[in-house]
Amino acid sequence: MASHPSLPLALLAIAVGTLLCADSLQAQAPAGPRLDADRVGIEAPFVAAPGTRTLALPQPAIARKRGVPQMIIGGAALVGGALIGDDAGTIIMLGGLGYGLYGLYLYLH
Repeated sequence: MASHPSLPLALLAIAVGTLLCADSLQAQAPAGPRLDADRVGIEAPFVAAPGTRTLALPQPAIARKRGVPQMIIGGAALVGGALIGDDAGTIIMLGGLGYGLYGLYLYLH
């Protein structure tokens, strides 16, 4: 197999292009999170000075809605168990009842 006369020139051009491209890529600042920008250490929690009173903030509404999905799934299991019927449906209904009551507990707590 005969070598093409311009093959060494093409390889040289590819090598030079690769080196020039690599130099320009290294000069750019890295994007995204970096380890050198990360904080290291422990942050002290807020502690009120002695003799001062701190007020307890009311629980946000999002925390009260924590049990809503459990209640919905429990209600769906109750309906599904009623549709299935027999012993298997009864077991599914009891499981849905327990899961729904747990959701109610989370919601009211």
